[in-house]
Amino acid sequence: MAQLSIDSPLLKGDNPLMARLPRIQFPGALYHIFNQGNYQQDLFPTAADASSFVSCLEATCKKTGWIVHAYGLLKNHYHLAIETPTESLMEGAHWLQGTYANRLNRSRGQKGHLFQGRYKAILVEPGQYFSNLISYIHLKPVATNLISIDQLPQFRWSSFRSFSSPDRPNFLSFSKWLQTPGFTENPRDWQTYFSYLKSIAVDEKKQKERAFSSMSSGWIHGSSNFKKLMMEKMQSLPSSRNQNIRNLREFSELRWSHLLKNGRSHLKQTIPINPSERKSALWKLMVATWMHQQTNAPNQWLAENLHMGTPGTVSAYVGLFVRSGGTKTELFRNLSQKLNKLNIET
Repeated sequence: MAQLSIDSPLLKGDNPLMARLPRIQFPGALYHIFNQGNYQQDLFPTAADASSFVSCLEATCKKTGWIVHAYGLLKNHYHLAIETPTESLMEGAHWLQGTYANRLNRSRGQKGHLFQGRYKAILVEPGQYFSNLISYIHLKPVATNLISIDQLPQFRWSSFRSFSSPDRPNFLSFSKWLQTPGFTENPRDWQTYFSYLKSIAVDEKKQKERAFSSMSSGWIHGSSNFKKLMMEKMQSLPSSRNQNIRNLREFSELRWSHLLKNGRSHLKQTIPINPSERKSALWKLMVATWMHQQTNAPNQWLAENLHMGTPGTVSAYVGLFVRSGGTKTELFRNLSQKLNKLNIET
């Protein structure tokens, strides 16, 4: 993968625990970008305003080289799926939001913040994960009851209509996602794709399979291998540029999950955790105790991911395990040796 860079400015003060989520940039990166109006005010009060935003988006692409794979404008928020051939995420997003805000404020004759804070940018893995994001964005106007699914082909402020029209804008591309669900650019396939979207819109199971509920959370969306690769890339940066990364909760949760997975593997727990398994199973006690001692994983996280009941239960079991001499056993020492090495590396 090409060189990766990170922007992680601090909020007020110099406490690293107050660090914002990082902006991860590298050529060819794919992102889910979104934001909403300040105090949930309308971002697009008129059709002219929505058209102005699309014009700003097109200008952003010309200035930065952005490629837009999907967009959706709703009353008080927007969603974009973009590709950055160069490291232009921040440059493009700042210009897009700043320019549109200035135009809208001038037309309203007012001042002040239009958007609720800075934009959210989630890194997305190419392939099926990115294709699922496209479906999520195209169905967002339906999910928010702005339109019905049958109205989607006529909805002006979605890339779905633009893709299926003969005068498709040049800044739109389907090269990274259309073939993943099995379609081509053939005009007949757009109707098939629409049928595909309709099937998802009415099926909660399909939405769950495509992780729609978590599409707008976190800082990265993809497989465990993709997340691990990004973690390794982030850790390879000079310490002056990644000093805040390890303190971010979402980054920490990836580390904890990685350690938990390897701890389970070392203890030959290869099948998924059974929620009905005893909360005091020996392997759970050993993993929970090591993570309690060697990481900052809170008891709440351990309770949820190890299915050990409540945070208080975790604390009680760990204390009992230590007092009974569990940490002095050879099995626990071997586990500690393996996980200590992984903890240093990640």
